[in-house]
Amino acid sequence: MASAHKDTAYVKVDCNPMSMMATWVALEDVSEGTGELEYFVGSHRSPDYVFGSLSKWIEAAPCEHNDFLAALHANAETYGYARSRFLPKAGDVLIWHADLAHGGSAVTKPGLTRRSLVTHYTAARHAPYYRRWSKFPTNECNGVEFVSSYSDVTSA
Repeated sequence: MASAHKDTAYVKVDCNPMSMMATWVALEDVSEGTGELEYFVGSHRSPDYVFGSLSKWIEAAPCEHNDFLAALHANAETYGYARSRFLPKAGDVLIWHADLAHGGSAVTKPGLTRRSLVTHYTAARHAPYYRRWSKFPTNECNGVEFVSSYSDVTSA
């Protein structure tokens, strides 16, 4: 799992980086070899990696990025976190902790797809920082706010 990471390093939210969760929704059946999601079971319990002795967010010490990624694999070995793959059927959902080490597996069957929807959730008061500079407006619907830094969600 070369792309293993923890969302807390990259998705900066107001307040506590642990006030976030993520989901992976399968839009089709996913088979092995399509770059399916892999994760280290229990890795959300690992000791925190603190960038520059200041923060869980990488911006505190981006020069430590490779050390951070290596630490995820080292922790998996040290604490015995098994590697698992999410091979869902269409409609299955995986909900994960903000600090779960996860990433895409190697694509060994390039002709196949793994169409999915990945989302991050946090309370509105813990808004993601990218919301501050998104060129797209926030869409509020039934008390839930939707925002993207990639596309307009107001027409959804």
